[in-house]
Amino acid sequence: MSAVTNRISKSAENAETVVVVCVIGTGHYGVPVEKVREVLLPPEVTRLPGMPGFIEGIIRLRGQVIPIVDLRTRFGLKAEIHAECRAVVVTMSGRTIGFLVDAVLAVRRFPSRAIRPLPQDIPMEGREFLAGVAPASEDEKGLLLLLDVEKILNMEEQTALAGASLAGVARR
Repeated sequence: MSAVTNRISKSAENAETVVVVCVIGTGHYGVPVEKVREVLLPPEVTRLPGMPGFIEGIIRLRGQVIPIVDLRTRFGLKAEIHAECRAVVVTMSGRTIGFLVDAVLAVRRFPSRAIRPLPQDIPMEGREFLAGVAPASEDEKGLLLLLDVEKILNMEEQTALAGASLAGVARR
C-alpha cells in the first residue's frame, strides 16, 4: 500500500460526523453542523395565509426574511410551543430556513462509520427525511436519528416558502 493510499484509508477510517442534537417530540435528531447557521430562542412569527400547517410563518433575522418550519407538525406531531423550544436556522438548497424544535441539547461528534441506514422493513412515516441512525450518547435514549435537511421539504414546498419569504420582503 502506498503512503498516499494509506493516508486516505486512515482519513476515511477516522472521519467524524458532527451534529447539533435536537429534541422533536420524544425523539432525538441530529442536524449536520455544517448546515446550521445559528440557534435562536423561539422567535415571534408572522403567520401567512394559505401555507401548509407545518409552516409556522416568517421572521425577520438581521434584515433577512426567513420562513419557520415546525418540525413537530412536519413529523405528524401536535404543535406545542414551550420555553425550551428553539429555532435552528439552517442553510438548505441555498436558502436560509428556521426549523422549530422542542429543544437543542448539544453538539455531538461520533465516528462516521457508526452511522447505519434505517432498516427498510420497518414502515415509518417521514423516512425520506432521515439520512440514517447513530448510537445515542449516555444522556440520550435509544438511537439518534440523523436528519437529511435537504429532504425535509420537497421542491413544491421549497417554492412555496421562497414565495412566502418574498411576500415578507414586499411587506417591509
